[in-house]
Amino acid sequence: MMIKSAVKTSLLFLQALHLVHCRSGSSSLSSHAVNAPVFGIRKEEPSNSRQSFVSASGQHSLENLPQLFLRGGETANFSTWSDQIPQPFLEKEFSVIKTGDGSEEDPDGIPKRYLIAHKDNREKAKAAFEHTLEWRREEQVNTILLEPPANFDLCHQIFPVFLPGRDSEGHLILVQRPGMVRLDIASANDISVDAVLRHYLYIVEYVWNLLDPSPMPPGGLMTSIIDCTGVKMDMVYNTQFRTFGKELVGIMSNHYPTRSYKTLIINAPKWIKLAFNLVKPLMRESTRKKIVILNSGPDQDKILKELLGGEDSLPYYLRSSSESSSEDSSSSEEEDLSEIEKELRLVASVGLKECAVVVEEEEVTAVPVATA
Repeated sequence: MMIKSAVKTSLLFLQALHLVHCRSGSSSLSSHAVNAPVFGIRKEEPSNSRQSFVSASGQHSLENLPQLFLRGGETANFSTWSDQIPQPFLEKEFSVIKTGDGSEEDPDGIPKRYLIAHKDNREKAKAAFEHTLEWRREEQVNTILLEPPANFDLCHQIFPVFLPGRDSEGHLILVQRPGMVRLDIASANDISVDAVLRHYLYIVEYVWNLLDPSPMPPGGLMTSIIDCTGVKMDMVYNTQFRTFGKELVGIMSNHYPTRSYKTLIINAPKWIKLAFNLVKPLMRESTRKKIVILNSGPDQDKILKELLGGEDSLPYYLRSSSESSSEDSSSSEEEDLSEIEKELRLVASVGLKECAVVVEEEEVTAVPVATA
């Protein structure tokens, strides 16, 4: 009976991962062309241009505001693209439709990602895309980045999500810790499941609109890391947790298709690996190759360090569960935040509506929104 229950639970867990893995997705800047530069932080100081977010209210000093570098690669012409960057973001909306996504050439205006997700079934792809457009209107997703999100830090405590950087091939990495979800903190602070989901949605929109607005593969793909630390079999039978997970998977599956490059399940309990081996023969080979299940230990740490480009150490939330502790997480979070993560939190503190972007070749200029 115990084995049967474990298999059933782990199958439900893997089913959710499979949905997110196969069909998690995007929206992004409609003004960017296919080869436009990408927003994001990089460690070395760029030689030609960067963009600066500046508060219009004057309540934040320049030192405390996000500094976003314009990354276009060696062939990027920064002056060519500067006029396509929104200056300022006062009335900017981030549409799901953008230049280069295939919708311009499609007779029904369907982005290519939706056709790929539905195996070129035009009727299903069109219905899915129209559903996304309606959902974005109803939930005001196109403008979610303009205002600072409510209770950002508290929602992060409830559902820990991290952006440690990019993998060795340049894909953004998103870390989720479902075993650390604290819906009790949400209840104690009068924060609804919908509010936590909107917090997650803010991060996703930030990723695909500012960090990687590439309209089609090989750009615009993500490496997902699912940390199973704290995951227990009885979590699947918790009604509140199941509702949260179901809605999260539904959003990602329906409205962000064809976004996964690879999924790593780390600190995985044995029962998850058992279930995966049972369903693996039923999966497409391309799907099987993209899912990697790792157990806590030195081998896992080595793989994660290589994934991050040969880093000497891992942030606390990626270390083997046997080496991490609650004390470690509370004391290490601030120092372990990546530059991308720090940038996200700074932008979230003011909202893009309070920011102007100035890009000038060979020079960085900060201009308040009122005079931009």
